[in-house]
Amino acid sequence: MNYALEFDKGTAIRIAELLEQDGKLEAAANVWWQLGARNPQERQPREKFAELTYQAQQFANRRPDVAKSRSLLRLMSLSLPTPKLASAYIDNLRQLLESKPKRAQVGKVILGLGSGRCGSTTLTSAMSGVPDVCATHENPPPLFWEPFEEQLRVHIDRFRILTEYFAVVFDSSHWWLNALERFFGEFQDLKAIGLWRETASCVRSFMQQKGSGRGSLNHWAVPGNGIWSPSPADPWYPGYAVPASSVSDPDGAKRALVTRYVTEYNQALERIAATHPDRLLLVRTEHLSDAEAYARMSDFLGLEVPMPAAPLNVGNTADGNKPELTF
Repeated sequence: MNYALEFDKGTAIRIAELLEQDGKLEAAANVWWQLGARNPQERQPREKFAELTYQAQQFANRRPDVAKSRSLLRLMSLSLPTPKLASAYIDNLRQLLESKPKRAQVGKVILGLGSGRCGSTTLTSAMSGVPDVCATHENPPPLFWEPFEEQLRVHIDRFRILTEYFAVVFDSSHWWLNALERFFGEFQDLKAIGLWRETASCVRSFMQQKGSGRGSLNHWAVPGNGIWSPSPADPWYPGYAVPASSVSDPDGAKRALVTRYVTEYNQALERIAATHPDRLLLVRTEHLSDAEAYARMSDFLGLEVPMPAAPLNVGNTADGNKPELTF
């Protein structure tokens, strides 16, 4: 039974509390999940969903293995890295790597970033061909557009651990943009590849992926707009004021917001590259089929980046072809 959809917020919270007191943790977690679905920006529902699911699935009693690590990552991708989840994940990661010899010299961290729909899967595929690499794509937990410290901390701790065992640790995601300065400070030799796709084609790809009409997804509109459906991914992107034309032309209004996002994202990349030319290299998405682009990346990163057999996700709107979460 979907309790949270049948009651106002205050009543639903009380029901969730009663279910938790009665030991019905999964049912209580479901109520919190539904409450969070109404407003993805709220912390409390995400945190309660995370904590109750952690207890219900008895993560504390599960032995360390890759399956546990991936389950924790997926849970954090749906919620937030609460202290219990973050601690369990980091402890599990350390134990998974205990049997692997540590490197004499720590490896380097490399980040890929771009607005999305920009070739990050292809870049990850290329980086996965680098020797002694741990390469992932959008490895959880996601960072909000205005990242929480606990989200940043999990990634920082994860990278530090992995660089003890791998020559290169790589992840590519749109959410690195507003965390890049922080990571430059945390990892003195960190470098990044910024992907830059032609705006119109990038916007067109987003529009195809997010659906059309009222009730479709629009991560770039402020919450509670009454036109587009909320999504757990909304906090990963900036929220803009809803245009006056949204009621009469929701698709045109969404296209305008996505265009603003892609434009401003690329402008931010350009500013960072100008400030840190030795740490951020800009690559046009349209050049990911050219050997010259990989030669530039190889020279910039100081390692050989092999060119993939073919660009991935070309001509479709799927987010498939991602590497399985490694750790």
